[in-house]
Amino acid sequence: MPKVRAVKGERHAKSKGGEEGAPSKVRMVRRSAMPNFCGTGNAEGGGCGVGDDGVGHTNTSPLPQTWLKPGGKLLITDYCCGELPWSASFEEYVRQRGYILYTVPRYGKLLEEAGFVRVLAQDRTKQFLDVLEVELRDLEENKTAFLQDFAEDDYCYIVRGWQAKMSRCEAGDQRWGLFYAEKPGDGEGSPPPGAGERISA
Repeated sequence: MPKVRAVKGERHAKSKGGEEGAPSKVRMVRRSAMPNFCGTGNAEGGGCGVGDDGVGHTNTSPLPQTWLKPGGKLLITDYCCGELPWSASFEEYVRQRGYILYTVPRYGKLLEEAGFVRVLAQDRTKQFLDVLEVELRDLEENKTAFLQDFAEDDYCYIVRGWQAKMSRCEAGDQRWGLFYAEKPGDGEGSPPPGAGERISA
């Protein structure tokens, strides 16, 4: 099982091999919504895809398997949720956003059910909180510079948003997951549901 080190993707979207004119075996795909990786007709009554930010039910998105060659590797970070019951405020947040969220282990299970092998599912909520704390502190320390380009309302909106995310994570309602999986290689059939290797940490 490979070791995976997570970084904040929005600020590290280019690798050295991804510079213009340089060859790269890594294709970076940044989307506002994770694609449908479960196909159609699953046990939950539909294709398992996403809304704008979280996992939802849709049958319209392309399958990551079609992006990958045999043996190709998939790496996803995404919002997840804690076990039920949730707080009333988190239930309202999910309802307003139209999210359908899964726990980290269930998300990994969905990847297995989609036919991926060597699935790694990790709860990285602590790392997510650390990043939010650093970025919130940086924003507060640079408020004057921020307000030279943006309005006070924009600043307050961002601060409140970060604080709300931190509160939901600290309460155990919102989680952040990191997921690694591989498309079976040539001659390597997909395992039966539940038979894939999965690690949750």
